[in-house]
Amino acid sequence: MYVEFDTLPGSSKVWIYQASGLMNDQQVETIFNEAKVFIETWTAHQAELKASVAMFLNLFLVIAVDESFNDASGCSIDKKVHFVKHLEQKQV
Repeated sequence: MYVEFDTLPGSSKVWIYQASGLMNDQQVETIFNEAKVFIETWTAHQAELKASVAMFLNLFLVIAVDESFNDASGCSIDKKVHFVKHLEQKQV
């Protein structure tokens, strides 16, 4: 379940990924939209995750999950890593 980034509690688990260089606005928008679609269906053992994504400084992709709602498990974290690798290989 996608929620607005600033509505997540400060205790949320956060992952930060840095691009190899500054991205243009179109690249940032494309990555954000793909990440939002991923998060809308992201689950842990078929349980919905309350999560969000943000892009900062045209350089950082930030994914966060509210673990007070449901914990991100090993398999859900693997799904996230696979998604980020997909973005990297795609070279938006």
